[in-house]
Amino acid sequence: MDFYTQRVTLPTGTVKLSIWDMAGQERFQVVRAGFYRGSLAAALVYDVTSVASLANLKRWRDEVLGAVPTQALVVVSNKVDLDRTVRSQLARAAASYLGAPYVETSALTGEGVATLFETLAMLAMRARSGGRGAG
Repeated sequence: MDFYTQRVTLPTGTVKLSIWDMAGQERFQVVRAGFYRGSLAAALVYDVTSVASLANLKRWRDEVLGAVPTQALVVVSNKVDLDRTVRSQLARAAASYLGAPYVETSALTGEGVATLFETLAMLAMRARSGGRGAG
């Protein structure tokens, strides 16, 4: 588990994100639940080189919503710098099914990371003002 902070400046103000990068393996589920409580937004990240990773999005969404039923979510395709196994159209459809915005990133190159943080900041601000969800 890693922890980061990131400040994002939006037209409506600055948001300080506290980002917990948690392992997705099932054995860590009990630990993750405690971190969801009190959060305003969550990123469901899958690896574009792994179909199994994409298939886990619904399980991860259900886990987050089990702890925070009104949680705002964003679906993130990561490792877009590599050869894809999962097409972006399939991932976009999954995000739509889950009712979440969609962002593509590469942690290696930094592509899309600023967009991800901006999306999380907007979702968090909307949630804080009482308008939860992707809307």
